[in-house]
Amino acid sequence: MISKELMLLDKEIIVDILPFGGSDRWPIQMEIKGIGTPRNKPFRFENIWLSHPYFNSNIEKWWAKDLHIQGSSMFLLHKILKYIKQKLKEWNQKEFGNLFISKKIVEKK
Repeated sequence: MISKELMLLDKEIIVDILPFGGSDRWPIQMEIKGIGTPRNKPFRFENIWLSHPYFNSNIEKWWAKDLHIQGSSMFLLHKILKYIKQKLKEWNQKEFGNLFISKKIVEKK
């Protein structure tokens, strides 16, 4: 039920047997706890992006991209903003690297 790789990780695995549901099987609930990076970190706009010469043209290009999505106006806006968020994260990593590490280095100096 649990892979060998998962067992080798330094994580706490909690398994509960749930109340009998009437079938020939007993349902279980498994929870894996451990130290990790949150998957949904809040999106942060960085002011340094505004100083980049290609920032505005990139935003215009990403906004104009046809994502081939159908739906209400709000649904389309949500998907476009989600796409731009993903592109900004990729662009930020490529152009500026990890800003938090750079900031710590500057603060130490």
